[in-house]
Formats: sequence, C-alpha cells, structure tokens
Amino acid sequence: MLKCGIALVISNYEYDDININNLPSCKKDGQDMDNVLQNLGFDTLVANNLNREELLEQIVEFIELLPLYQVALCYYSGHGLQIDGKNYVVPSDAKFVNNKAILINMSLVEVDLIVDGFKENSQNTNLLILDACRTNPFLSKGFAPKGLAEINAGAGTLISYATSPNDVSIGYNSEEINSLFTKHFIKNIVKPNLRIEEIFKLTRIDVETETDGNQIPWESTSLKQDFFFIKEDNEIINNNIYKAISNFKDNGKVLIKLSEKYSFTITEIYLRYYHYKMNLPGGIYLGDTEIYGLALKNVLENGFYYKNYRWYYKGKPVKMGEFLHRVPSTDNKPLVVMI
Repeated sequence: MLKCGIALVISNYEYDDININNLPSCKKDGQDMDNVLQNLGFDTLVANNLNREELLEQIVEFIELLPLYQVALCYYSGHGLQIDGKNYVVPSDAKFVNNKAILINMSLVEVDLIVDGFKENSQNTNLLILDACRTNPFLSKGFAPKGLAEINAGAGTLISYATSPNDVSIGYNSEEINSLFTKHFIKNIVKPNLRIEEIFKLTRIDVETETDGNQIPWESTSLKQDFFFIKEDNEIINNNIYKAISNFKDNGKVLIKLSEKYSFTITEIYLRYYHYKMNLPGGIYLGDTEIYGLALKNVLENGFYYKNYRWYYKGKPVKMGEFLHRVPSTDNKPLVVMI
C-alpha cells in the first residue's frame, strides 16, 4: 500500500571546517521533522550531516522515487546561501575557500537539483521547505549575500522559506530547542483539515508575532490541487470537542487546547459543542441567540475577560471570535448585534 508520500529530511548541524559554525538546533529540527512526517504516513529518507558526495547520492535516490508517489516533500535544516541568484545548501565537508567557482563545484549542493526533480514530476504535489537562512558562513568573502534568493516554484510545487528572501532566520545553540520556524511549522502541520497554504500562513503569523516582525516566513507556490496533511471528519471533531468540554472541569485550559489543535476560535468551539449536544438523544433545541448567549456566559465563567478590545485568558490574548445575537429590528429584518 502506498504511503501518504515520500520525504527527504536533510539536517546538517556539524561541519568539519572550524570556520563554519555548527548549528545544534538543526539536529532536533531534523529528528522532529522525521518523526512527525512518519506519523503522518510518509516514507522518509534521512540525511544527517552528509558530505557533498553522500548528499548528492541521497538526492538522486529521492528524485528516482518521485514517480512512485503522489506527494513529495524535501526539508532542509542547516546552513544555506545564495551566489549569483542561485541557492545552495552547505554539506558537512564544505571548505571555507575564497574562490567562488571552487566553492560551488567542490563544497556546495545546488537547491535547483531538487526543484528540477520536482519539475519532472509536476503531476505530484511537491513541497520544498528550506529552514536554511542562518548567518551565512561565507558572507565575509563578499560573493555570497545573506539569506536565500527567491526561487520560482515550478508547476505542482510549493517552496517555503524560513524567512524573507535576502534575510536570516533564527536558530539556537542547543540540541534541545527547534529553530523558530520549524518549531511553529511542526505545531501547525498536525492540525486537521488545513490546506498546506493555511499551515504556512499560520506559521508565518506565529513566527512574525514571536519576533516582533523581524522574521517573516515566505512561500512561492504553483500547486495545482489542494493538499491536507490530515483530513478529519467534522462529526469526529465535534464529538471530540463535546467530550473534552464535558469531561474536564477546567474548561478554560480545555478551550485553549482545542483552539490550538483545530485553529478554531473559542466561539466556534462552543457553537460546535452546543450544536452537537442538542442533536444527542434527549437534546433540547437551541436557537442562535441562545447558543451565543450561553457561549458568552461560559467564557466569562471560565476566566476569559475582555480588555482594550481584545479577549484574554490568564493575561494572554486568545482567538475568541465574535458573539452575535440575531434580534428583530423595527423593519422585521434581522439585526446583527456584537456583544
């Protein structure tokens, strides 16, 4: 039986040349991406700290497998750079040399090798994720600007960058912490019923918020069909929401977790809860006015509060949504009133 897709997970975190900084957080990035992709049903090829020859061989194997799958994903975490508008990843045996041609031909691997492989399989959904824009080790040589250049995604391909073109992203000097982009991407990739574009949008918002706008992830896409990592039936989701709210006393924390898991506002969670409840045997019908009123009453009782035009829970802003009551107006048309 075919799996969800094929994935190549590359992480380079230890470099032979003492002039090239090691990137400890990339080790955790690669491990966690491999784990989450396997859990999502991908067959994975793992490439940790490969030298140039080994990495090229692994890329060739990955490209040869593409026709056997409908979805292909390549993830890279490590040093990356651009030279003359082309992007390169830096294998573990790269040498710190002051000659552009030698550097390209002996020490780097061109990202276009993967992009070209995707172009030859444009009937697939192809995803390239580059968390590769740490401080450029070759910046002092003068021929490698910071960050990566934007690549035009071929048909059927989405290319994601950890930050904007010609900019750098945040990693950490610890094997226990993910890079900022990968941390949020892994969190969002397991949310059900989100198109891949929505996952990257949420990741961009999360990273931009955490960095006060100093790092903004970027995508270039020419996908031809919708792709979801997880598809979950709405009836199952509503049942999970009903059980979670019914079975736990501290509904404030439960609502926050449900909101994070499904990317729903708190209001939508309560709407789903009450609609599910009233359709159970013996359930009592409630109109929209009553449901919104009960939802507002419940969030206030569970410690949520409204201040300076925002909703908060224990001092942190939350995605509350709107509370709407439909009441008759003088011309007998519904009037929407925000509470």
